[in-house]
Amino acid sequence: MFAAEIPDVSKDFGLSLPWAPSGILPKVRWLKAHEPKILEKGSRLLQAKDFLLFHLTGEFASDNWSSKGLINAQTLKPTQAWNSLALPNDLIPTIGKPWEVAGKTSMNNKFLPAGIPVAIGWSDALAGMLALEVFSKPTAFVISGSSDIAGISCAKLSEGKHSLSTVPESCAPLPVIFGPTQSSGSAISWAAELFNSTPEDLLTKSLERSEAHSEIFLPYLAGERAPIWRSDIRALFAGLSHQSKFSDIAHAVIFGVGFTARHIIDQAKSLSKELPSVVHLGGASHQSKLWLDIRSRILRSEVISFSESDSSSIGAAILAASAATGISPEVLAPKFSGEKLHFTSTIENQNIAGIEYQKYLDWVERSIR
Repeated sequence: MFAAEIPDVSKDFGLSLPWAPSGILPKVRWLKAHEPKILEKGSRLLQAKDFLLFHLTGEFASDNWSSKGLINAQTLKPTQAWNSLALPNDLIPTIGKPWEVAGKTSMNNKFLPAGIPVAIGWSDALAGMLALEVFSKPTAFVISGSSDIAGISCAKLSEGKHSLSTVPESCAPLPVIFGPTQSSGSAISWAAELFNSTPEDLLTKSLERSEAHSEIFLPYLAGERAPIWRSDIRALFAGLSHQSKFSDIAHAVIFGVGFTARHIIDQAKSLSKELPSVVHLGGASHQSKLWLDIRSRILRSEVISFSESDSSSIGAAILAASAATGISPEVLAPKFSGEKLHFTSTIENQNIAGIEYQKYLDWVERSIR
């Protein structure tokens, strides 16, 4: 409904964001229709981290990225979409920077001693990017988990039609173009269970054969988010034959998951003049040297894995340090990064992965027709 009423999201929100039922505005519209008492005077619309902040400090505060849709991320004024709900602006919390102090722990909070400064905080995705030094300099990145988040940071966003999310300069030290996949680690776990194997075995088997594979896998087990945004499409295997072995299926699954992240990064690069030469990797799976090899082949670049697998928690610590010291978070980030693993695959292996990626894109086009 919002998509029809507000066709130009970027103008209204001050950033690019595909409409989704999980967004805050569709949830508020549902509350107004079904639980209107929740939105009565004295209430506030808070993210989970803002709810915790309130219980620690008694302050109602959030950041402009977390409150996107309620306010324009650049002007901080209520959006047209919000105004269409005819709800009081008092529901919107005070907006500040994620690394600013919102208040101090109160005497009656049940968790921490009183008087400790508390930062406003960020979403887990952007906190993870901060930990991977995405805001310290223009770079590409992939944060892995049950689903992946991939994209690039740049000095300036370019105009152009796309289906990704943008984090404008008003929300972060550097603008970012990114998108989430629907299934990555979850697709690998599904395949491992299906074939009575393990994710680690799939990873090892995927690199047994050195030549290009004909087998392709689209990991759309529950639809796909960026850059397709289709909940109705489903996963498929293609190119299988009597000669296909378990190792070929494993290769298709692992590389199919990797190709989804490249699909996002390729679209993001088309919207920026910068073309980062390295890709920063976060998430537990990227502690594996096999995964570094696979990511490097697929992304055709050097990859750098950060030693701490929980990027979002490190990002939260950086925000707290910035709030406590006044030092900008992008300056502090490299001091929190710990050890890094660097890897660059051979040009031959990158070229082979490139051939398979084109086959993958061909099947993506067929699946969305």
